[in-house]
Amino acid sequence: MSTELENIVIPEEPQSEAEVFEWLKRLRLVLVNELAAIKAAIALQSLVTARRLHSVRGTEIVAGDVSVTSGAGIWATTPPTPVISGNDQRGSITITAAATPTANPGWELTFADGDWVEIPEAMVVRNDNATPTPSISWSVTKSALTLTFHGTATAGQVYTFDYQVWG
Repeated sequence: MSTELENIVIPEEPQSEAEVFEWLKRLRLVLVNELAAIKAAIALQSLVTARRLHSVRGTEIVAGDVSVTSGAGIWATTPPTPVISGNDQRGSITITAAATPTANPGWELTFADGDWVEIPEAMVVRNDNATPTPSISWSVTKSALTLTFHGTATAGQVYTFDYQVWG
């Protein structure tokens, strides 16, 4: 609330109807101004237009934030250590497939800054010189971004995945 609203003094015993009317008129004007300010703040929160967004404030990801998944498939009999850079809003994860990979390996990035308030949007692209297939898919929750590589990785091949998360 503004100090303008805080400074309105309610008369204990108005001397006349004119005094009450004047006080109510000032109160209405202040409330109309406050309502306009509240509406503007809500509009600002619901729509932000920007030419470019640049992620510089997210917490840098570390090795413990990325795990190589072993659900449907694996990158190798001994899980490789991913090379990571960036933060929990944008970055790059590079994995070298070792001996005996199986179908549909993946990785999971746990957001370093904790859970998002709502489930964010995400995009992941491959950024390597490996054969462009197989495809990838990903899912996102409030706490993590999970990628699945559809197919079998080639032993010794380096796979790089760039990601962006926003919301």
